[in-house]
Amino acid sequence: MNKFCDNCEFLNITEEEQDKLSNIVGYKLNHICKEYGTKLYHNDYHPNIVRCDECIADDVTTAMDFGEAIEALKAGKKVYRKGWNGKDMFIELSEITEDVYTLKCGLVCGRHNYIYMKTADNMLVPWTASQTDILAEDWEIRGEEG
Repeated sequence: MNKFCDNCEFLNITEEEQDKLSNIVGYKLNHICKEYGTKLYHNDYHPNIVRCDECIADDVTTAMDFGEAIEALKAGKKVYRKGWNGKDMFIELSEITEDVYTLKCGLVCGRHNYIYMKTADNMLVPWTASQTDILAEDWEIRGEEG
């Protein structure tokens, strides 16, 4: 488990960004964990940013395999793989509110739930698991805010 969050996807600004912005605004902006809204600190004069207690606890308690991730989807949770490269990507089970849908041509079709992905560029697309996704054990539950 990494105790520093310097490269974490939930870090609001990096050290480099903080230095650049402090020259513009005249003071140092705080490092914030976007996942939990927690202010982050350096450990004494250590250059790395220490992870918040919630993130450290998450590493221990939320890593899941694919079966557990599917169960979380069925329970209404958003899940993601820690290994995904895109920022703020997750998958979620669609919520079909009507059993039928009428196409523009007038054809009436049945509907089923499906899994979609929220992509890094804020698009929702149907999602199909890869072999790597199915065998992975780094699935996590996404926070409720996004």
